[in-house]
Parts: sequence; C-alpha cells; structure tokens
Amino acid sequence: MITEEQRYRAYTLSIAGFALMTPLGKVFLEYFYIFREYGPILFFINLVISALLFLAGLTFVDHGRSILSERRKIN
Repeated sequence: MITEEQRYRAYTLSIAGFALMTPLGKVFLEYFYIFREYGPILFFINLVISALLFLAGLTFVDHGRSILSERRKIN
C-alpha cells in the first residue's frame, strides 16, 4: 500500500522535474531572441545547460514514478 508520505514525495519530485524541464522549452520557443541578444557562444552554453537540466528533470519525474510503481508491485 502506498502511504501518504510516498505519494507526497512522488508528487513533489514530479513537480520539481517538470520545473527543471522548462528552461529547454524556453530556449526552443525563443531561440531567435536568445541567439540575437546573447550571441552564438552564450546561446550554445544556454542550450547545453538547459539540456542538462532537462535530463535532471526527467530523472526526477522517473524517480517519482518509480516510487509509486515500486510500492504497487510489493503489495
């Protein structure tokens, strides 16, 4: 059985994961503005950092999902 604490942890990890994924979305939605405002080198640095944050966000979401699915398998 999934406890409220586990459900809360999974929900918190999910929110944090999606929050970490948003910078990459901003880069894709405003790529022309960022490229023009900061130049190609800073644009590339911003893209790499955003991609790393996106991967961290995916990890958080997956970890939150695994908390819930792991507890369901036990019972």
